[in-house]
Amino acid sequence: MRATVKTDKHTIAVGRTDIKGLEGEVFQGASPGVIKVAPEEAGLKPLDEEIPDRPIKAPHKFALFSNHAEEMVINKFVVKVDAIYPNPQDVKGKLYIHQSNPKGACPKCIQGITNSKVQPGIFLQLSKRYPNLEIVLTSEEQEGVKQYGRKFFILKNGKYIEK
Repeated sequence: MRATVKTDKHTIAVGRTDIKGLEGEVFQGASPGVIKVAPEEAGLKPLDEEIPDRPIKAPHKFALFSNHAEEMVINKFVVKVDAIYPNPQDVKGKLYIHQSNPKGACPKCIQGITNSKVQPGIFLQLSKRYPNLEIVLTSEEQEGVKQYGRKFFILKNGKYIEK
């Protein structure tokens, strides 16, 4: 995806799954900052344009905490899954998301998993929507970059399986 966006700016994300019927799909996402500097031929549109009525939304309207690359990947995944599986309980398998930011997935995207007193972030919303789905997040590593969020986790039915 880096070759397509032609920038080292963060964040881009890519998702793949082993869910029956979607094994060959690649779900790509980019942050607003990446979309802004990517060439037109990259074909990237802001998330609010591409999926305006998306089911999974960041719990914050503030630009810094919404429309992240992971949110784009998640919603592209949801659109495809819902077209095949009308019953969320039937969605079984794993969604692997790899994101480029070496600081990790931001705290707003993962909020609510360990604190039920806050609005659920995008990962918790997805996990609750499909309780039989394992979400595996990995992040790029870069020496000397301090972790801000979570670089790795496995989430299922709203709970960390591994972190």
